Amino acid sequence: MRVLCLGVFCNPLKISIKLMLLSLLVLGLLATNGRVFAADPVTNTTETSQSKPVKGAPLETVSLRLKWFHQFQFAGYYAALAKGFYRDEGLNVVIQQRDIQQNNIQEVLDGKFEYGIADSVLLLYQAQNAHLKIVAPIFQHSPQVFMTLKSSGIETPYQLEHAEVAFYQKDTDGFPLLAMFKSLNIKINLQRMVIKADPEMLLRNEAQAYPCYLSNEPFVMQQKGVEYNIINPMNYGIDFYGDMLFTNGTEAKEHPQRVEAFKRASLKGWEYALSHKPEIIHLLQTEYGSTKSYEHLMHEANALEEVIRANSIPLGTLDKGRLEFISGLFQKYGLSDKPFNIEAGIFEPEKNVLTLNSAELLWLKQFPEVSTTVLGHFAPIASIEKGMPQGIGVSYARSLEHATGLKLLWQKSATAIFSDTQKLPDLVMASNSHFDLNDQYHFSKPYFESPLVIATQNNEPYINDIQQLKNQIIAVIQGSNAESFLAKQRFPHQILVVQTTEEGLQAIATGKAKALIDAAASIGHAIKKLGLNQLQISGDTQQKEIYQFAVNKNNPQLLSVVNKFINSLTEADHQRLQTPWLKVEYYQKISGELLAKMGIPLAIILILILRYNRKLQTLNAELNRSVSELNDTQKALQETNEKLSKLSITDALTQVYNRTYIDQRLTEEFALYQRHQQPLSLLMIDLDFFKSVNDIFGHLAGDQVLIKMAEWCQSQCRTDDLFARWGGEEFMVLCRNSDLASAEALANRICKGATHVALPHHLQQSLSIGVTQIQPQENIETFISRADQALYLAKNQGRNQVISL
Repeated sequence: MRVLCLGVFCNPLKISIKLMLLSLLVLGLLATNGRVFAADPVTNTTETSQSKPVKGAPLETVSLRLKWFHQFQFAGYYAALAKGFYRDEGLNVVIQQRDIQQNNIQEVLDGKFEYGIADSVLLLYQAQNAHLKIVAPIFQHSPQVFMTLKSSGIETPYQLEHAEVAFYQKDTDGFPLLAMFKSLNIKINLQRMVIKADPEMLLRNEAQAYPCYLSNEPFVMQQKGVEYNIINPMNYGIDFYGDMLFTNGTEAKEHPQRVEAFKRASLKGWEYALSHKPEIIHLLQTEYGSTKSYEHLMHEANALEEVIRANSIPLGTLDKGRLEFISGLFQKYGLSDKPFNIEAGIFEPEKNVLTLNSAELLWLKQFPEVSTTVLGHFAPIASIEKGMPQGIGVSYARSLEHATGLKLLWQKSATAIFSDTQKLPDLVMASNSHFDLNDQYHFSKPYFESPLVIATQNNEPYINDIQQLKNQIIAVIQGSNAESFLAKQRFPHQILVVQTTEEGLQAIATGKAKALIDAAASIGHAIKKLGLNQLQISGDTQQKEIYQFAVNKNNPQLLSVVNKFINSLTEADHQRLQTPWLKVEYYQKISGELLAKMGIPLAIILILILRYNRKLQTLNAELNRSVSELNDTQKALQETNEKLSKLSITDALTQVYNRTYIDQRLTEEFALYQRHQQPLSLLMIDLDFFKSVNDIFGHLAGDQVLIKMAEWCQSQCRTDDLFARWGGEEFMVLCRNSDLASAEALANRICKGATHVALPHHLQQSLSIGVTQIQPQENIETFISRADQALYLAKNQGRNQVISL
């Protein structure tokens, strides 16, 4: 953390205790991610790989081939498109539903689509050297099952030996189901057909088992009042990943940043979809032509949430060990005849490496020289000083030269250049908000951004609301984000338009304006440069000024090269390029002549000091009283901080530890396990059918159930056990120095006594618990995933029980 002090000098004896506390508050409120906005600000380094493209930048068009028809199964991708998450990443995404006459995986491999959705069958393709990359699993478990009629008496796959079983036309559509029969050595008669949500064929005796999704066909049968059985491969040792996002090798190699962008936006879309189910259901019905009822789609959404497990496992989590286990099953049962490199099939872009494709390399060879200029004066980002370009942006441009071999030909007279539209420069240093270049230029990804802050005289209090400047004159730079921001404010004020930061600060110093709104980097630099120590940064607008390269629209390859260059920069690179311009030190030599000139003024100052010595003694007593008050305040702040510290690790409802704390302790305990090999076990606890409590009795009753069950579980834990709320109605117990048998005993105590806990409305609440012990050479993710899998089995096999793996 780097904290920089305001360039302000004052008599400390005249500062009251209230102002001292206020200054502390200012620093606290202005601090963001370890930085403080001051006269010499250090702004945060732009996370360029995740930056949003600016209006006017071209979108890259890519296509996604779905695994099936439009339904909630693909809700995350619809949400990412509708909410602009893809657009924010610079992507124009075309989503197409499945053509059941085509192999959707092969379509992606052939380059007809950049991205696709498929399940663990992707591993079989990789075993055959198919050039594809798994980007992110969305479903931690497969929702594919077989359905039979309860009246048939068929409850297990063993009863389907030589039976007539309906199945998809292509094995790839139901691979986990086939794997179950293969692993159990059961021979069945497959009736190949178009499976299109028609479980009624069971009622017509056309098949004895029907393949379906837990999210879909069970609802159809429930609505018809038909009782059915579910045969789930997971209960027979086949626990594969469900839907996974994947891409082809060409896309992963030539556009790794685009793959990362697509992944980020898609995961963000899934987070949104699971949190806004009614909205996405409405979207499906109105935009994607879904004919399913609201109730049907909500059933689908809730069922899929179970297999996604977002409350237990972060979206997109990929366990390489689990993939190796699945691959091993393929080989064991003769589905794959040779081992292959699992890691080679997982998308992992090279971090911070500038990788150019063949078209970009060819362009660099054909056009090694690029005309460049600085448009405007916005130090320390980019400006012309003594005829030479300098600033942060220029440093980035120099680094671009070094990384790509380009030669930048600097044009000094930007005004003259832009008067001739036939000879516009290839690359321009500009703030996207200051200049309207959209007609001739595209903007690159940001390389730097700085908060828009408020500068005033140093005797002004902290401004925590822009409306504190009501009826005041506020200076802004013409064409800036600050001018647009201020124009939208409804409180009465006057705007003084200036051309440069220096002009705006001089307006404050001379009383022509009350405040200046501008980028923190520019204000800090100008205050230091002009020596305006009577000015300070007094507030933050929560807005940003963004700085990018403007690239001539005639050079799309140059734009791509610049964006990849920015993405390749490390944190250290950003610091190296920015810091010299954000921290300016000034030194002054005092000559003998200057000292002589200062003699008389110094003598006068000495007389004044002696004259006010008595007054200083009085003020000193006042200061002592203020210090005493400050000590009392610091003590109160310390007590408050202790309370806040406790709150930060405590679940607000149940008052047990929260997920943030248990995640931290998991990491710590895992490190201890690696050093000392002491046993470590984990319990995953879920309240059975808890949603029904909320639906029937309301959320207040549901809250009371959560509180009482948390109290019961915690009362059964040992002192060494860590009990926490994992999310929603799920809890976790981390059992230190406990083997599997001890953890099972604890789980059984908790489970057995749960139904006897006194609850509102005379409710009885049962629990499902998954238990596991950490194994040698495994990571935390695998450890948690196995506990979660055990919990899933406990729920799937009837709930109100303990399952250990």
